[in-house]
Amino acid sequence: MMWYLIIPAIVLLDQVTKIWATQAFLEHGVQRILPIFNLTLAHNTGVSFSFFEDLPSPWILIGLATLMTGFLFYWQAKEKELWNRIALLIVIGGAIGNIIDRIRLGAVVDFLDVHWQKYHWPSFNVADMAVVCGMGLLFLSLFNVPALLLKRLKREKS
Repeated sequence: MMWYLIIPAIVLLDQVTKIWATQAFLEHGVQRILPIFNLTLAHNTGVSFSFFEDLPSPWILIGLATLMTGFLFYWQAKEKELWNRIALLIVIGGAIGNIIDRIRLGAVVDFLDVHWQKYHWPSFNVADMAVVCGMGLLFLSLFNVPALLLKRLKREKS
């Protein structure tokens, strides 16, 4: 039951960092942190890589994201493997963080900018990282990586 705390933890971290970014970058614009990493404010009205940014209403994406999040809740409730349940909870936390932005602002606040010279990866946020990490964990479970790691850790302890 305590695993469900993953969701509010991700949502809180996501929303706090977005509020901070929105306030900080209204004053400062782009801040170069590393040669390949900037902090900059962007509002994404679409989905990943700004696909579907020309939809007539943000409520279409809000509805789709809410349906998908509901499906993920159902899936994780039925899931037997703890690793997969945790991965799904991480994805759900990220999805909710972005849904909140869409409802409040009509767009998702992005502020992390990774680039190489003039080539920029689309900007992203904490919620996006949670979705990618959660999906990555689910992908690893396809190859039984979590079970193999746990088996190896148990073997090394004995």
